[in-house]
Amino acid sequence: MDTPTFIKERREAALKERDQLTANLERIQRDISTLDEEIKWLDSHPSAREEAHPRQPRAPRGERLSQILSIIISHQNGIDRGATIGELGIKGNEREENSVSNALLRLKRDGKVPHDKATGLYSAPQDGEAAGE
Repeated sequence: MDTPTFIKERREAALKERDQLTANLERIQRDISTLDEEIKWLDSHPSAREEAHPRQPRAPRGERLSQILSIIISHQNGIDRGATIGELGIKGNEREENSVSNALLRLKRDGKVPHDKATGLYSAPQDGEAAGE
């Protein structure tokens, strides 16, 4: 077999192998897309969300407020919402994070803690200080 014939045959074989690999790759990409859709559907199922954050018994009324107030008082320079959530160990649990937001708003509204809009920090009330801004 001469060199030009060898090159031609090898090129055809390489192209055929490339076509097969491309077809396999397309099939694998379709399979991955199908699995991604299934995972998305499974994650959206209500019971999947409950398993991610199993419900715990409800704390007595006012306990969350007192926990948050204690955290705020323990931080001399103030603390923001995110750090408060981090200290409570509830980051990623949307329901609990909303609970903290509501409690912070209530503490601010009731004048129990001042809030600095510029920094976003909640701080321990000073003598006679209110949450008004």
